[in-house]
Amino acid sequence: MNIPRRPLNDGNLPDDIVTAYDAVNDLEPVPLGKYRAVAITGDLRKTTNGKWYYRVTWEITEGEHTGRRVSRMYFLTPEAMEYTIKALKKLGIDRGEKLNEPFPAGRFVCDIQVTVREFNGEPVNEVKSFVVVEKVEPEPDPFAPLTADGGPTGD
Repeated sequence: MNIPRRPLNDGNLPDDIVTAYDAVNDLEPVPLGKYRAVAITGDLRKTTNGKWYYRVTWEITEGEHTGRRVSRMYFLTPEAMEYTIKALKKLGIDRGEKLNEPFPAGRFVCDIQVTVREFNGEPVNEVKSFVVVEKVEPEPDPFAPLTADGGPTGD
């Protein structure tokens, strides 16, 4: 049976996407050093051998590496818990229940210390340490429900 195959797309991918894709293929790790960055994501994950961790990702906001992302895994094991709690408290995660809540993305501007380590034979970045230098309060939601006195409900 000879059924003609349909292409997965129309082949009209914009040039800027093709160029951006090709540029990423050759990215080397960010050089070790200190960078200004904003914490953009945090989520619970599990390693292949079953250990839980909380991964925080920062996006560099200044200098030649602006836009690059680096992360750190904070393990939720008894051996690492003290260090993990100390680090995550700086990002507002001060109780275990907050590990399951949405991460306060974009709220913490930090100075991060980035290292390069080997993982599966390849050099990768890891955030060695961070200091929160600014806490950005979220903009009020103009569509948030109002309280009885006409003000926005708040968190």
